[in-house]
Amino acid sequence: MGVPTPDVDARWLVEAFGDDPQALEAAVARREAREPLQLILGTAAFRYLEIEVRPGVFVPRPETEVLAGLALDRLSAGATAIEPCTGTGAIACSLASEGEPSRVLATDADPAAVELARHNARSWPTVEVHHANLFAGLDTALLGAVDVVVCNPPYLDPSQVAVAEPEVRNHDPWNALVGGESGWEVIADLVAAAPYWLRPGGWVLIEDDPSRVTQTVQALEHHVGPASIEADLTGRPRFAVARRR
Repeated sequence: MGVPTPDVDARWLVEAFGDDPQALEAAVARREAREPLQLILGTAAFRYLEIEVRPGVFVPRPETEVLAGLALDRLSAGATAIEPCTGTGAIACSLASEGEPSRVLATDADPAAVELARHNARSWPTVEVHHANLFAGLDTALLGAVDVVVCNPPYLDPSQVAVAEPEVRNHDPWNALVGGESGWEVIADLVAAAPYWLRPGGWVLIEDDPSRVTQTVQALEHHVGPASIEADLTGRPRFAVARRR
């Protein structure tokens, strides 16, 4: 059926449904139809956490675990972080569970994502999930005082989604994938706004498409400060990282 990792997926399905032959058969049929394995299982592994996933909310990817790790490297005890476009809340929950932040503000424009992120963050009182687009409506007392802004925004263009795997194009929400006609519009807004929230010396970290990450770094150098590119798990240029002047 074209499933890229059939042996691994079969083992996960047997582990989850092996005691119920009918449930296993139904789960296999769903995977044959190219429904993401995480949605069938109802959870996704993310760093040291099991994050609940639901249809209609973007499923976190392994490369984004690297982004969370890069943010954690820059998150000192008592720090404040903002995570726009939170989706399931996986990054925000990882910051709270592995670091010692005083406050993590996660935002998403999709009400379904906000509901799920709040559910996933229920064990971490330092995490606040807001229904907002990027930084809209956040506490203005944080302007110029935030230590870390970390984001996995929509960064594909429509043509990229059209040729993506069925697990992506048929199941991830369009607004969580497409960053505008060029794929870069959401990142442009993020880069322009981030320096107003960051303290001097604060960090912004953005996941991007490898074909556009250099553009993001150049914009960060203009708006924020010295910037660099970090690689993902396969060695591709994936993350733009900058420190505010």
